[in-house]
Amino acid sequence: MSTKIVTRKLEKENATLHSIACNICHNGGAEVDKYFKTCTRVVDNETGIFKASFRGRCLMGKNVQLPDGYKGVVLKETASVYSDQQDRTLEITEHFDQMTYWNLETKPTQNDQFVTSMDWLSAAQVLHAPVDDFEEEEEVNKENDYQPKCTPPER
Repeated sequence: MSTKIVTRKLEKENATLHSIACNICHNGGAEVDKYFKTCTRVVDNETGIFKASFRGRCLMGKNVQLPDGYKGVVLKETASVYSDQQDRTLEITEHFDQMTYWNLETKPTQNDQFVTSMDWLSAAQVLHAPVDDFEEEEEVNKENDYQPKCTPPER
């Protein structure tokens, strides 16, 4: 099975995305501007925290910018897939560079899973960068008489 992603001229320049901590049995669009944005208000201008309610539950949210060099996309499957063996075709319908994530009844913090996942993108970029300076670093270590301190574990 292969997955093909189709790009075309986007109708919408920038999508407005919300990540809500709940399970909604619906895949597709929603009238967010009409039913959700009208009840959203800023709680704290300094931290940029929003407050809203969804199905009677309090939500607290915050806008999060994607890291530099990244762009989010909204994908739509162009045809139904009935088997794992079938090829899939996805079409990019919208793109975004920020989104609002919502917590159920708690203020957003830097320790939230969503925020720390954005940190991982930056860390992964460093981890997977080419190591060009290895030989140079090894030479510097020899000049400084660097000896790694490795001792075998006691048995």
